[in-house]
Amino acid sequence: MILELIVQHQCLKYKDPKMKVAVTAASGKLGKEIVKATVSLLSKSDVIGLARTPERATDLGVEIRPGDYNDKEALEKSLKGIDVLLLVSGMDALDKRIGQHRNVIQAAKKKWCEENCIYKHSGCRRWQLFFKCCTEQ
Repeated sequence: MILELIVQHQCLKYKDPKMKVAVTAASGKLGKEIVKATVSLLSKSDVIGLARTPERATDLGVEIRPGDYNDKEALEKSLKGIDVLLLVSGMDALDKRIGQHRNVIQAAKKKWCEENCIYKHSGCRRWQLFFKCCTEQ
């Protein structure tokens, strides 16, 4: 329900029901479910999965691009043509995870305004829109 509202909000905001949405961690349990839910709201051609190990996400039937949180350069390339990013938290230790998430956010910031990055982290029961205060170093 929350995911549906967020995707609808972004589509209305840009007046474009055919926007490209990328979902990180697409090879993981939560990421795969989020990809499936997003496809049910949009279409397979409008959803891009980002995965550290892309070959583990080919069963989703959507385009899969490299999405290793430690590789900022690859992330920047993978975000080409993306309108909205759904960032799913990694599972590494917290001190490592913060840097990884920062890499994803910085790659996204090179593409568009911070508010297009939507974030779900472990321990959080709802999605959070990223605003400038959350993305500053």
